[in-house]
Amino acid sequence: MSLIRAPIYRLAESAIGQRTLDRFRTGSPPIFMFHRVLEPGEPCYAREMVTTVPVFQRFLEWLQTHYQVVPLSVLLEQIGDPGLCSITFDDGWEDNYRCAFPVLKAAGIPASIYLITSYIGTCKRLWQDDLWRCCELDDNRVLSELNQVARRLPWSPMFGASSVNFSALRRFLLKRSSSEAKQFVRLLCEHLGLDNTARPSFMDWTQVKEMSRQGITFGSHTVTHSLLTRTTTTRVATELRDSRSELEQRLGAAVDEFAYPWGAVNRWVRHCVQEAGYQRAVSITEAYAGESSDLFALPRVFLSDTILSQAGTFRPGKVDIHLARIRTRRHSHSQSTVNASPLRISFIIDEIEAWQGGTEQQFRKILNVLDKAEFQVNVYILRRTRAVVDEKLPYRVTIIADHPQRAMAMCRSLVAHLRCEHPEIVQTFFPDSNVYGTLAARFAGVPVIVNARRSLGYWQRWRDRILLKISNRFVDRWQCNSRTVRDWLCEHERVPAESIDILPNVIDLTQFEPPGRHERNAARQLLRISDSALVITSVANLRPVKRLDTLVQAMKILAPEVPTVLALLVGEGDCEAELRQEAERHGISAHLRFEGRQADVRPYLAAADIGVLTSSSEGASNSLLEYMAMGLPAVVSDISANQGLVSEALFSSGDARDLASKILELLRDPKRRERMRNDYRRAAEEYGPAEFAARVQSFYFSLRSESGEY
Repeated sequence: MSLIRAPIYRLAESAIGQRTLDRFRTGSPPIFMFHRVLEPGEPCYAREMVTTVPVFQRFLEWLQTHYQVVPLSVLLEQIGDPGLCSITFDDGWEDNYRCAFPVLKAAGIPASIYLITSYIGTCKRLWQDDLWRCCELDDNRVLSELNQVARRLPWSPMFGASSVNFSALRRFLLKRSSSEAKQFVRLLCEHLGLDNTARPSFMDWTQVKEMSRQGITFGSHTVTHSLLTRTTTTRVATELRDSRSELEQRLGAAVDEFAYPWGAVNRWVRHCVQEAGYQRAVSITEAYAGESSDLFALPRVFLSDTILSQAGTFRPGKVDIHLARIRTRRHSHSQSTVNASPLRISFIIDEIEAWQGGTEQQFRKILNVLDKAEFQVNVYILRRTRAVVDEKLPYRVTIIADHPQRAMAMCRSLVAHLRCEHPEIVQTFFPDSNVYGTLAARFAGVPVIVNARRSLGYWQRWRDRILLKISNRFVDRWQCNSRTVRDWLCEHERVPAESIDILPNVIDLTQFEPPGRHERNAARQLLRISDSALVITSVANLRPVKRLDTLVQAMKILAPEVPTVLALLVGEGDCEAELRQEAERHGISAHLRFEGRQADVRPYLAAADIGVLTSSSEGASNSLLEYMAMGLPAVVSDISANQGLVSEALFSSGDARDLASKILELLRDPKRRERMRNDYRRAAEEYGPAEFAARVQSFYFSLRSESGEY
């Protein structure tokens, strides 16, 4: 390929080629974007960001023969002059001072540099820089530690050997919020034993001030280089305000320019930049600036050695061809809306008979963390249900139909409502909504459709599988609550892994916290349980999938060994009569208590010595999370969802003898129970309300950009 390109570049550099390419220099002026300028051979995590010093020097010489380089503010005042151009740098790397500044100063060329203020004058590195260092180590070691980190973070999938490369991991982390990406890389560095003793990656304030005195303009690139499209507007406003304030205080001059980290911008972020007092902002959209360009999303032309040189030598013909190609592209420079209206989301659910179910609880919590200033939410319920009538939701609720058999009528009604409301996002919960809600949203022309999945499809019949196969074709994203559900979707429904987001369940860490001895005694008195009893608690609906018959059979084995053992079954369901009969048949009714559905399960957990979860299928168990938050050691079935939460005291699902054996081991080992209490509580903190709220909002903010609206 290089043998073909070299003659093309020579032709472009000839007199004939130059006369031809000069025609493309008319029109709008370019704004050039650089990141790093390094000496040849200096390492960098992304070579496409690097311009070597000799190439940069030759480029500036070439630039001065074709353009007049002016500050960005001057270029925008004379936007119709194609003979002008501006140069910008993102991030504020130390090599901008060490390598680029001497060349710029010698040539008398101005530039704008956008700084990450919390990194200036420190030894901090961007998370992608640290990730690159990790990936330079032995692959087998990195893969092992990578999955150790993934097990600690409930939003992360497990990784295969093909994932142990910098590009794949960076793509994955860019789909998460910046705080999660930084947490992931920090933990990986800790596991791999990488320290932070390298020389500073970014300039210090002395260097910044010196460059400012020499005609270099500085703008903001936020405080922490966060993906602004994945965070709340409150946080965006803080990043914009604090970075600008510090720059103005340090430099003693107004700061009017801003660059979006990662180029991530939507109408909300753009609105916040304008509200923060900036006069202009640059994006990474590759085009020439023009009179119709949005001042708060100015396009730029990305440059580095990959574009400027061939085999390490500057090639002006290559540059000319690249610029001509950009000039001839069609781009939309329409002025974007300044009215940053709330994001419109419609949720569609089947029914809610009670709020005690896992999916119902999580749905309610999602609604509760969506700020009404930023989200306009409508809830559509397919069938009239008691819970919605009894308790008002925080957003408007519309009942679609009272008769579940009228599927097509429900679809038509949904389409009419959605066309009226014009939501940007529709998210569906429960089986019927995942089918009929998806189809209605597609017919209504909704830009982004999301399916929530929270189980392993144990309910699916052949009819359900056919309908899902049809409706899945119209789904843009899937939201699940564990990596187990994610893997199941990939395997059984052939959903692309990159289309699935993990939103872990939430647990109230203040409501569910380890009880003290006084509370334990009070709970036992309240429940009329003797102090000497060894109490096992199971919180679960009494349904076949929960396999509580395994616990009843295990109690038959335990009762002779531990005469004071008592099991509390907290929940209700169709299997209750059958379980009672089985307990009577085995003569262990005195060792089992059916407590029914309880609005507050805390006393039952506080009174317990051990928790038990016997399910044969779970997406992610809220009960197990409650055990963990309470510091209640538990014996749980060895299904994959449980293994994703805990790593010990697992019994073979459905095996009563194994369950009894594991319970006995725990009852006889108080030191192990104490260690498990501490380990459980630490693990549960990843599922706290603050983390949940940030993840929920980050998820919908990311979808906002996919809705097709600027």
